Amino acid sequence: MLKVDSKWTRERTKRRGKFRQTVLSNLIRSLRSRLGITQLTLGTYLGVSRYTIKRWERADGTFPRNERWMRIRELWALSKKLDDPKFMADRINPPD
Repeated sequence: MLKVDSKWTRERTKRRGKFRQTVLSNLIRSLRSRLGITQLTLGTYLGVSRYTIKRWERADGTFPRNERWMRIRELWALSKKLDDPKFMADRINPPD
């Protein structure tokens, strides 16, 4: 039977977790930037404190729960629509 080096496995798992944290923190930070909102505003929308948003953005080892991720996904979809000129034109000049 092949014996797996547990130290190597733990280190690899640790690196994967850190990579995922970094990706998620960059996503939250860029979402705030795209929407032009503060940590406090995002926190209020998600039902968490500004400090929690700060920890997520710093990749402090904490992750948003599923219901909060659903709301973050909704905001991300909205931010994509706001970049679409046709979507914005329909909002500014609604058809009669």
